[in-house]
Amino acid sequence: MMQKIFRCAVAVAALVAAFASPAAAGEVKVTLNQGLVTIIADEAPISRILAEWARLGQTKIVNGEKMMTVVSLQLVDIPERQALDILLRSASGYMAAERQNPIAGASAFDRIMILPF
Repeated sequence: MMQKIFRCAVAVAALVAAFASPAAAGEVKVTLNQGLVTIIADEAPISRILAEWARLGQTKIVNGEKMMTVVSLQLVDIPERQALDILLRSASGYMAAERQNPIAGASAFDRIMILPF
C-alpha cells in the first residue's frame, strides 16, 4: 500500500514539475490593431514571435523559423514597421509587402521575407 502511495506521489510530482516551469518564460503575446502591434515576450525565440504574428496577422513570413535569437521585450502599440525593425535587427535584412486590401484585425503586411544571415 505504501509503495502505491509513493508511486502516485511521484507521478503527481512529475506532473507538477512539468507544468511548474516559470510561467512567464517563453511566453509570447502579439496583438495587431490598425497598423499598430503589441508584443510581449519573455525569453522567447524571435521565430516564435514571428509565428504568432503570422498566425494572427494572416501574414506569410519567409525564413522566420531561422530567427532563433531569444529575446525578452515589451512593445506596446507601436507601428508594425518599427516593431519589425526591432525584432529583425539581428537579420541581414528584410522586405515587407504591404497588404493591398486591409483586413480588420490583420497585419498591415501581406508578406515578410527575412534575410537571416
